[in-house]
Amino acid sequence: PVWSAVSVMGMQLKDINREIGSRMDPEGWSEIHNKVVGSEEELIRKKGSGSRWALGICVGEVIDAIVRNTGVCMTVSTFIK
Repeated sequence: PVWSAVSVMGMQLKDINREIGSRMDPEGWSEIHNKVVGSEEELIRKKGSGSRWALGICVGEVIDAIVRNTGVCMTVSTFIK
């Protein structure tokens, strides 16, 4: 990911941890990122193909939070070109 663009509740993570995403990162954010990206495949592998609903349910939760302006903090990622 482009760690310089990552923010949580409006705060840039690069401002908090200059080493984020690097080998020197004491918090291991790259490992966390890899686990989040692979979580759907792991869920399907463990629970079967019926768990493909997981992505749709997550999208619904994000949309609900936006529409109702709940202020909840969620893990969301996107591809940046």
